[in-house]
Amino acid sequence: MERRERQAHVGYDTSLRTYHYATNTLGQIFRVPNVSGITGMGFTPNGADLFVTTDAEKLHRVRWATKRLVSGWTFDLTRFGIWDGRAVELIGGRFYVLDGYDGRSDADPLKYAVYVFNVS
Repeated sequence: MERRERQAHVGYDTSLRTYHYATNTLGQIFRVPNVSGITGMGFTPNGADLFVTTDAEKLHRVRWATKRLVSGWTFDLTRFGIWDGRAVELIGGRFYVLDGYDGRSDADPLKYAVYVFNVS
């Protein structure tokens, strides 16, 4: 029986690395070319692709095996009023993107909204 170690992947700005729970250690820093300003990350359910939100309010798709951007696959979040994308998850064929923008009034229903996008 194969035992998989529990680990998380963390990213900030241009740097990504693993965190290993069992040993409480960080892995070596690595980068994905042409990705900077990382603010949020989420994997596809099978782990084949990573989705990244950035401080440029873009959603990028990264082929995890090659650590390269998927050509032609960049999504502009500003078109939908997202001003500070902070997280992304792909669940049941939908993207959930959190907007962490602090500048909206407390009465604004979009303050800290989670936007839902259908994927075809």
